[in-house]
Amino acid sequence: GRGIGLIEFSVPIAGFVDGARHGLTQVVLVPQSQGGSFSDSLALFESASITANVRVSGDTSNGEVVASQTFTFPIEICKGCLVRLIPEVDNPATPGYECNATGSVGAPPVENVCALGQNDPVDCRVCCASFAGNPDYDAACACPG
Repeated sequence: GRGIGLIEFSVPIAGFVDGARHGLTQVVLVPQSQGGSFSDSLALFESASITANVRVSGDTSNGEVVASQTFTFPIEICKGCLVRLIPEVDNPATPGYECNATGSVGAPPVENVCALGQNDPVDCRVCCASFAGNPDYDAACACPG
């Protein structure tokens, strides 16, 4: 994939660090507004790479300011890349690929998914059934219509 432009941002987070300086918190690596811009800049099935460099800082209980080392996270962004196009359900009457299925009939069950299409490929039938009528997903899911 290609590289995408650089941004810098800060977000407030809450967390706790124990005496051994171990802690756990949730952080935003790509702000939602920027994620939409990245997606808009990609053609269907195109991907791009970004790198998130994260540094956490905070105050100790006695008011001392502390900061972590910088952690580097490579991220691959793609548009429609996590949709599994199933050859058996392609509509041969249309050019290109069209997921010719009604609902998610015949698709394998989706289990243990935090966010559909986030990390693992999704069967196009499940994608079309989950996002039916949403123009942002119809093309990526290869839905009829």
